[in-house]
Amino acid sequence: MDATSCRVNITLHPSFFIALCAAFATGCSQAAPKNATQAPIVDTSPPAPAKPDVDIDGPRIRATLTEIEVNDRVLEWNPASVDRIQNIKPLFDALNTLRTAKPQALQSGECAVEIAPDVPFVAAASVLQTSAFAGCPTAWISTKSAWIKLQMPLPRPPGAAPTPDDKPSGRRQLALHIGANQINWEIVTVVRRPGPRNREELEPVSNRAVARDAKTSAEMTSSMMEACKGAPQPCPDGSWLTADASAHWSDVTNALGAIIVAQRNATRGGTGVMELHVSFRPRGNRPLGEQPPAIRMGATSVSGRLPPSEIQRVMRENFGAFRKCYENGLKKNPDLKGRVALRFVIDRDGRVSHASEDLAHTPADEQLPDEQVKACIVNALRGLEFPQPEGGIVTVVYPIMFSAGD
Repeated sequence: MDATSCRVNITLHPSFFIALCAAFATGCSQAAPKNATQAPIVDTSPPAPAKPDVDIDGPRIRATLTEIEVNDRVLEWNPASVDRIQNIKPLFDALNTLRTAKPQALQSGECAVEIAPDVPFVAAASVLQTSAFAGCPTAWISTKSAWIKLQMPLPRPPGAAPTPDDKPSGRRQLALHIGANQINWEIVTVVRRPGPRNREELEPVSNRAVARDAKTSAEMTSSMMEACKGAPQPCPDGSWLTADASAHWSDVTNALGAIIVAQRNATRGGTGVMELHVSFRPRGNRPLGEQPPAIRMGATSVSGRLPPSEIQRVMRENFGAFRKCYENGLKKNPDLKGRVALRFVIDRDGRVSHASEDLAHTPADEQLPDEQVKACIVNALRGLEFPQPEGGIVTVVYPIMFSAGD
């Protein structure tokens, strides 16, 4: 999914700049939606409105420490129980129900998302990622001074042609980690190598680690401005964002200011709504904005009394662990792709008692040619838990196809 971006004209005070996130991509041509807040470029921020508003066609999502609202529907949840970025099933189901009842509600692919400042980062990121996969890859996020369009990459549908990349070589991208006491950021440049595949690679520009204090935002802004000298604008045009368990959503929204100030200084201000391209995965070896690695399941074979739909649900919820194994392989071989057929046994308690690769269900020329990646996938499978079967064990053959995003 390619995002667009434009120059920003919003007001933020340096005290808001605690950490850094989000991403800029090139070529914004979309006007700001009606009612999106615009503020003059000055050094101090006016008091934020009690409830800023934005006019879009899509649903409104609000997440607090006790509930998630989808339009007027209230869903109970406990963000403290979310220990990793994952699917929030009640939210996913609510958006799917809305799509069935009102297909036009998600036609634009946009949602307005308000997240309480004290919601843990990992829970907030899960809300955004769930919304993206349920039909809202563009999330309007409310900050103290403006609404910002947050763009999240989604895997390309199987068989779909890749999107041509017309972004300039030499653009800068940012990887940021918000720690409990320290912030780390790395700035890289995207270089297009000549060759038949026109592949892009990342080269380091700068790497900093500083303590979190009142001076952090100024150091980040200065570092980005220095790294962006002579680079295509906007700069940086993308950001990977990760955080420790102690981070909250306020650490993200307050942090947007540093990257905005750096970009505004490079473009000498302007008007319009910011579009940010962000990934919640750690920085890999491929540019942000490329299609993420694709994982598809094949026909599942089940012997025993456990519905295939339940097995597929658990496997899909843990695709992140399988994807991480595959991404480690892509670091060594960017062209790595292939099929892994997994054979495993679910015991009476719902635990995996045996797991291995089933070569008989995969032609030799389609097998994933990386033993370390396959061992990692099998090891991740052994840690899964399924619903308890009825009347004995269950044997499953589950094929997974892996392909690079580009």
